Amino acid sequence: MHSPSRTSALFLLILILLNVATASSSSNPLSTNDNGGIINRELSAVGDNTRKCGDVIGTLNATDINSMGASLMRQLLKKNRSKEMKELEAKMATAFKYSIQTRKICATCEMFRHHEHGKRESDSYGDYCGSDSYGGLDAVFSGLLLLPVTDNGEVVQGSLKGAIWNRPTNIDNSHAPSEVWPATVPGDKKKKKSLSRQTRIELSRYELFGAMASAAAGFASLVPDGFGYGESHTLVYKSTYVKKPYQTSTIPLWMQARHLIGEESECLTSIENEVVVSGYDEGGYGAVAVAAALSKMGARILKNQPGGGAYQPSSAGVVQTLGNVMHKNYPTSRYHALALLGLSYSSINPNLANTDEGQNMLNHKYLLASNDKKNVIRWFSKDDNAYSKIKINSLVPAHASDMFNPIFIDFIKDALENNISNPCRRHSKTRYLEKLCEALLQNDLTNTIEHATYPIQFCHSQNDTVSSIANIPAFGNNKHLSMYDKLTMNDMHSMTESKCLWAAMSTFISEFQSEEILPGNQEICLESVMTLEELVSSKWIDMSVFMIFVIVGVFIFLKPFITKEKLQHYETLDQSDSEEIEMGRDY
Repeated sequence: MHSPSRTSALFLLILILLNVATASSSSNPLSTNDNGGIINRELSAVGDNTRKCGDVIGTLNATDINSMGASLMRQLLKKNRSKEMKELEAKMATAFKYSIQTRKICATCEMFRHHEHGKRESDSYGDYCGSDSYGGLDAVFSGLLLLPVTDNGEVVQGSLKGAIWNRPTNIDNSHAPSEVWPATVPGDKKKKKSLSRQTRIELSRYELFGAMASAAAGFASLVPDGFGYGESHTLVYKSTYVKKPYQTSTIPLWMQARHLIGEESECLTSIENEVVVSGYDEGGYGAVAVAAALSKMGARILKNQPGGGAYQPSSAGVVQTLGNVMHKNYPTSRYHALALLGLSYSSINPNLANTDEGQNMLNHKYLLASNDKKNVIRWFSKDDNAYSKIKINSLVPAHASDMFNPIFIDFIKDALENNISNPCRRHSKTRYLEKLCEALLQNDLTNTIEHATYPIQFCHSQNDTVSSIANIPAFGNNKHLSMYDKLTMNDMHSMTESKCLWAAMSTFISEFQSEEILPGNQEICLESVMTLEELVSSKWIDMSVFMIFVIVGVFIFLKPFITKEKLQHYETLDQSDSEEIEMGRDY
């Protein structure tokens, strides 16, 4: 038999369970704000960044975008191709028909962590953004999102395809794309130019110009700030030519962009899981790595457009590059990129095979904590005091190869002397370098490229001394691989950047020119990408409904006992009253 005190204890237990559930929901670190869940407790602006996550930066009209595109075209095409230029200019006017809006967006791996073990197309999320990934737990990644807008400034409605632009090497913290996109500066009215000369110069950077063009063509365009840049610059070390950092810093931004636009527009606008991925220099390497990851996660890669990248770090990526360094054919203005390459394979990334194995790529003399001038970790420190590329260039020794592990340099020299193109795979002298070679092989993109199932169009100069053209694997019988050949490619690395920009932009002028923006599928718009916070909220709603049923069930179950207890209690009272009455009569 249940006593009233036991019944009260059951009710108290139910209340405790409800309070625990409420506490667990409210303690979720991903709390929303007015920006549609972009910012949470961790997603606040860091350092001296002037723009906050979610800030809308401004707009740029289609006329200015076409004007800049025409200027680039005239620089690259010879004057005797005037007829072709006129045709292209007309195509551009048709293709780049939208004005654009720019904004800064941010995301963490945790926001979409539930995809790590999900049974859906994105169940490989954990491979790139799992809790064991460097930066996968606490890093906030930022980037620039460019969207096509109508004449009244509203984001175009319908189903948008995506474009991702990976930037060339620029190690300065102040050069993150989400920070450097200029607020529109009026031009010279006398010369009838709506943009100032300085603004045009700032927008001429590969990734900004490219994203501007693809957004004007109707594509939702994303430019990641990069791993160790923007909001993540105090949280993780910068890295180059290592696959996972590019993937880890891009994938949550891509998912957040899709989620955010669907949520803001109530699915009147959606970003489809279809994307063109482009990049130059280390951004070319990043473009291949990111496209491969997105493809594995179920995205349709419309086209992969890498340019000037060192896609084979285990062979040509280091053999030819360090060979050029030793023969003084490597530009001194790029010494900061060399230093970052060495640091990336010198135990700063816990996911690499050679980390803490005593097989760093850098010479131990350049990892001295006691001497800032010979401490490459200090040069790229995770704070606002990291050195500029100009200062780093000045600290690299005159013989830049002295900065690297001497055993590794001897290994490279021997490979060059004996014409061994892939020493980490075929060289017998890998003793003391097995783990370093393993790390380089882990990040080699040869296999990814050779077995690609989507179009990859390379852009590369025959005379590139920064990233040798030998970095491009043999195409073999893979019909998806091609080389851009509309322009002569025989310039140095930096001069080829603008040609590869034009090559990538041409895709949006020609291949996707006639495509219209179709109505989106509102039913699957938000279903495809849900933040962890929303998942927790939906589970909390389910739990609340469940608890209501539990409480009702407990009442139904206990009701007979409660009623019986009350009847017995009243019977006892009645009996006592009767006895008292009888006793009163006796008196």
